[in-house]
Amino acid sequence: PGEVSYLNPASVAHLQQYYFSTHYQTGNYGVEGDRTNYGLLLADGMQGSVIPGAFTYTRKNIELTGISATLQDFAITLAGFPLRHVSLGVTGHRTMSSIPLREDTQDNAHVGIIVNPRPYLGLGLVVHDILNSTDTIPLVYRLNRTYSVGAHIMMTPTFRLRLDASQPERQTGLSGRRTDVMGGFETFFSPEWTFRAGTQWKETLDQTNITTGIGYRGPRLSFDYSFQKDVRS
Repeated sequence: PGEVSYLNPASVAHLQQYYFSTHYQTGNYGVEGDRTNYGLLLADGMQGSVIPGAFTYTRKNIELTGISATLQDFAITLAGFPLRHVSLGVTGHRTMSSIPLREDTQDNAHVGIIVNPRPYLGLGLVVHDILNSTDTIPLVYRLNRTYSVGAHIMMTPTFRLRLDASQPERQTGLSGRRTDVMGGFETFFSPEWTFRAGTQWKETLDQTNITTGIGYRGPRLSFDYSFQKDVRS
């Protein structure tokens, strides 16, 4: 639930509750530099809501080759079920980038859809940043239209698989079209605790990441921890 508005805006329609979450992330991301990310999410999918929605705020502090940058993002998501087994979501967001002697603001949108043909199967499609950025924005901070597809399979009530693929429209300095592929699983070894592991083939950044994590889900409080490492370099 803490990722609904970030991954696929159509996920907000599935919450069926009020949800608040926050996240913190830090690390070195190779060609992306050192990053520290903060995030806040408020979502309301309670029955009786006219339209399920969410608000998110994200702040990224980036250190890259001696240059400091800050990216802030405010987003509002609305979602619903136009059909019984199909959810649709739209996110409008404003991104503000700040680098030495320059500040830029960009407005854009994400569109997502989720289809659940069977109770154990979910299929998703997302287009991030559907609008073109203006040429006045520095290329490194220009929002890039990205197409993503994914599948979520509940093999058993305690074992789940996920597979995703994404392809950015703009791939500067890369030979040919490159696609990022991510896969992973989670298994509940008790009703409250889950173990997760996966991998990311991020060809657009020449990275191969392994990921692992653990999560706790209580009646009113949940938390998750994850670790990621690039094994290619």
